[in-house]
Order: sequence, then C-alpha cells, then structure tokens
Amino acid sequence: MRILFPIVPLAIITAFEVAAQESKRDSPLASLVATERTFARTSVEKGVREAFLEFLADDGMVFRPHPVVYREAVKNAPLQNPKAATLDWEPIYADVSAAGDLGYTTGPFTLVDNNPEKRPDQYGYFFSIWKKQADGRWKVVLDLGIRVSEPYRGPRTLESAPVLQRKTTKANVSMDEEKKTLMSAEREFLQSVRKNGVLRGFLEHSNDHARLYRQSVQPIVGADSVRAYLVKRAFTLTWEPMKSDAAQSADLGYAYGSYEMREKNSEAALLEKGYYARVWKRDAKSQWKVAFDVTSPLPPEPPKTKQ
Repeated sequence: MRILFPIVPLAIITAFEVAAQESKRDSPLASLVATERTFARTSVEKGVREAFLEFLADDGMVFRPHPVVYREAVKNAPLQNPKAATLDWEPIYADVSAAGDLGYTTGPFTLVDNNPEKRPDQYGYFFSIWKKQADGRWKVVLDLGIRVSEPYRGPRTLESAPVLQRKTTKANVSMDEEKKTLMSAEREFLQSVRKNGVLRGFLEHSNDHARLYRQSVQPIVGADSVRAYLVKRAFTLTWEPMKSDAAQSADLGYAYGSYEMREKNSEAALLEKGYYARVWKRDAKSQWKVAFDVTSPLPPEPPKTKQ
C-alpha cells in the first residue's frame, strides 16, 4: 500500500532458473522489476490515480481500510490535483514464480505533500502482488503496506531469496487443487498458532528468510528477527482467509483475509483487528512455507458510550 492523504490506498527457485533470471533482461523477474519501476515513475509524472489505474488489474485490490477493488473505489470519487502530492517508491526485494506468472515486490516509499500547508513527509514500505495477464503484461492484483517514522537509508541493490534446490517438482498442476492446498496450509498454520502459540506457529510454518511487515515497525527479516520480535509479545492471533491464488508452477501463492489479535489472558481483550496478506513459497521439500506476512490494522474503534 502506498499510503495517501488521508488514507491509501519475495525467492526460492532452482539454481539454473535464478541464473537465467539474472542474466536475461527479459526474464520474468527482470520484467516484473522493470514494470514496478515504471509504475513508480508514472506515479511521479502523472499522479497516483493515473498510475494505479494503469498498473492495477481490473480486479486489483487495495485496503481503504477494508479491501476494495481500486477501480470501484475511485470511479465516483472527485478528481483531485495529481500534483498535490508526490508518491515515489522503488523495489528492493522481489520474487517470481518458476512459471513467470505470479510475483511480488516490496521496497520503501515516500509521500511528499506539495500543498502550501506542506504536511510532513510520510515514509513506509509497499507490498504488491503481481500477476501476468492474458496479454502478457504484469498487473498488480493486491497492494498494501506499512508506514514507518523514518526514511529508508539501506542499500538500493535489488535482492531475492537465497537459492534452494527443490527435490521434486510438480507436473500437470490443477489450479483448483493448488488453491485448496494453499488454504489447507492456512488452516494448518492457524491450528498451530492456536495450539502452540504465535511464536512457535510462525517459526514452524515460515521459511528462514520470511519477512514480517507490521505498522510503524521497520521490516522484520529472517527467522532470528521474527523470533526476537514475537518473543516479546504475548497475544493470541486468529484469522479468516478470504481469497487465495497460486502460480501455474505451484511454487508460489498468496492468501489474504481478516485477523484479530487479543490479549493473552482471561479477559482476552481485543488489541487489534484488520486484514492480512501472506505469500506462501514451497521449500526444498515442496512444503508450503510463509515467505511474507503483512498486516493492515483497522483504526481503533471509539469507546462505547454509556447509555
């Protein structure tokens, strides 16, 4: 999510596939990253709305704060000055399926207010899931992200996950079956969290390079960082998937849905609720593992008045 005023709307593949991606400019990974960069440039030059209308799929989802198809969200909205704010970003991490039909990108964004009142710059990290369309073009099917207090000052070199050689590959893939296995992975993950707690559940069901994005927190990258972040937090977590999809190669997929976080005590007071998106990646044993998990919390509900 590239965050606006006031609201707004990565690889484990075989060694020879990675070598090919890095050596060919027209590889799926390279074309995905190039498209992301063009998306950002269009945002700066033409404005956010025009850029999103051009690069989001017809059913591309954003969170405002509830999930909504972007085109539906803006079709009746009044036109605003496209130069009132400048939203710019760049990908620093990306992944793409072996079939080259599904991928995701992430990186820092900056939002600058160009109005006379000049509100403070906003910073954060976007997360976009891309899908190859029938015409061969990449389009965003889901877009969200997090805000942080400081601009990104890290390396600008694009990265992808370390290479693992999977022992087996799948042939004659049924997309309906793959979506079912993905939803089964979601349910098994939830059962593990309920039974063993959030920390153990995440560590058992995510890969060593998983990324967590949480509002107002710098990106949490890798199993050690995930452990350090979650071990300090005592809460219960539940979620309800709303949709899933997978690549034709059955090695990459995603799901999104709603979640609730509650205190870990007898009161079980609600701490936070909102929506999540999760990227799943098959590991060396062809087991689904979480590679990316981002949450988009809803604004706190106002306290109930006494009657």
